Amino acid sequence: VIGGELSVLRRVGAGSEVRFILPIGSFDPSDLVDAETALAPRKVVTKDRALLADARILVAEDDPDNQKLIRYILERAGAEVLVVPDGAEAVNTVDDYESAGNPFQLVLMDIEMPVMDGYEATRQIRMNGHEMPIVALSAQPRSMADEEVKASGLSEFASKSMGRAGLVQRLRDMLDATPVK
Repeated sequence: VIGGELSVLRRVGAGSEVRFILPIGSFDPSDLVDAETALAPRKVVTKDRALLADARILVAEDDPDNQKLIRYILERAGAEVLVVPDGAEAVNTVDDYESAGNPFQLVLMDIEMPVMDGYEATRQIRMNGHEMPIVALSAQPRSMADEEVKASGLSEFASKSMGRAGLVQRLRDMLDATPVK
């Protein structure tokens, strides 16, 4: 289905060599950045992918690889993205940006994080009066009917495996459905 090659070279007494060649596209080493650069707020808009051009999104995610990937996806779709490593930082950052007159339009919240998990962070953000959509990110599929999900105040659940286009479109739909203040 995706193409590629598989070859096996067997040498008696010397072992075997197995090679996989998969067509995954090109890699540009200039896409790699250091952690400080990766976490700084910035806005990048690509030609054909400006679905999130008007969005300021906070991402609460503790895994550095996931932080980079999610940031890359959202920035390529035009969003201004800020990344924080845990739920406590998310609560403080939402409050700080709101106080400064720069509120986030949406929060992507990992559920399992150190310091404060996504459920508790969402509860605190809601208790502080913030109404923007908060989308839970999780490797585990969940239902919005789940009691813990409902009690936390999450707006929606998104699987980390849903894919770039699906995530960007879901966020765009949520932003479009959110009344502008």
